[in-house]
Amino acid sequence: MKKALVNKKARILCFTLLVLALTGAVAASQLGRYAGAVGDSSMQGRAHGSSTTTSRTPTTSTISTTAAGTGTYFDHVVIIVMEDHGMIDICARNPPPCSSTNGDPYTAGLANSYGIGSNYTGVSHFSQADYIALLGGDTYGCVGYPCTPSSHANLVDRLEAAGLTWRGYMENQALASGCDTNYNQPYTPEHNPFVFFTDITSSAARCSNVVLANPSGCAVTDCTLVSDLNSASAPSFMWLTPNNCDNMHGYTGGCSASIPFGDAYLSGLVPNILNSTTFRTQRAALFVVFDEGNGYCPFNNSSEDCVYAVWAGRGTKNSFVTTNPYNHYSFTRTVETNWNLASLSTNDAAATPMTEFFTYTPPSVSFTYTPANPGLLQTIQFNATVIGGTQPYSYAWDFGDGFTASGSTASHSYILPGTYTVAITVKDGVGQSATASKNVTVSITLP
Repeated sequence: MKKALVNKKARILCFTLLVLALTGAVAASQLGRYAGAVGDSSMQGRAHGSSTTTSRTPTTSTISTTAAGTGTYFDHVVIIVMEDHGMIDICARNPPPCSSTNGDPYTAGLANSYGIGSNYTGVSHFSQADYIALLGGDTYGCVGYPCTPSSHANLVDRLEAAGLTWRGYMENQALASGCDTNYNQPYTPEHNPFVFFTDITSSAARCSNVVLANPSGCAVTDCTLVSDLNSASAPSFMWLTPNNCDNMHGYTGGCSASIPFGDAYLSGLVPNILNSTTFRTQRAALFVVFDEGNGYCPFNNSSEDCVYAVWAGRGTKNSFVTTNPYNHYSFTRTVETNWNLASLSTNDAAATPMTEFFTYTPPSVSFTYTPANPGLLQTIQFNATVIGGTQPYSYAWDFGDGFTASGSTASHSYILPGTYTVAITVKDGVGQSATASKNVTVSITLP
């Protein structure tokens, strides 16, 4: 008995000395030779058993956008801003469904086919402030036209910093391209938020991105926008301001504030947007919203200013309605969330993004491994599970010791004891990625 105990202690001592020698003396080249000896770079080895407990930290998961233009929910967005009609005017008092009682069958039908926020509010009863809020995340003290131009940051700054492209389309502005600050009905600069920000108006390059939406000779409604959407290089962010007839605003001596007129305008435009090359072949979303309403919310009969706000496109939910509260800052926040842009003010920072309107769910990844308490040279099997995202997925393992692997499953073994941070990064078919990590403790075991 005593002899057996001595032999066991001797074996433990010899093995410990071997490990210490490896710890202090194994060079990178020797590790490479070892990897080749066991057959591949995953360093698979013989199972040796285990005597210590694995340290298991909670799985952490992060999501990131991997390329300029690739967003979480959409890669292109078009916003159309209509004028001065509330939810009660467009949808009656009880959406869903959105009921056409004032001659707007197309606008109502668009809401019923796609997704509408029944408790979406404007932020001001002054038009220019609402437009500024959508693009700037704040009204910046705008309470009456003309508002003093501002040097504050805006979505254009955030988009360009992220390598994203943008364009503003203005019906009936006097310039083929440029920042038109002159009031000339049916165009009005108070409905053009780009000319409110001085870092846009002072830049010829930026002003060249604000273009006439409906030049003479257009074969289709707002042909400049539609042409861009049918090109191979549609901008990431597209803003359309209709003129004061098409947007249901009206103006003295020109046209009335006609809901049927605006509905006919949308019925001639929106199908061309949704059937464009960009919307048919890429992840693109359309947001149609009114700047302000008439102080009535159909769900709570309050004095809040509920307006029509609809998301449409292949990646949006169909026949969807939500009573969750949103406002113009929510649109700004949705754009920021989609492309991981910094917020512009406390307003958009605190706003809830409208991500529930979209069918896409970002990927998340987790993994398990066996055995739970691995030892030196013991083969460990790793298995990853992905939820959400879009197939196909790619997998990249980092075992924390300089070795990597790919695939949803991987095996690996360690030649030195210690705690290693193992990470798996998965990228989905639209370029979104997620990462999870755990600590794996490898013990000194008796062969």
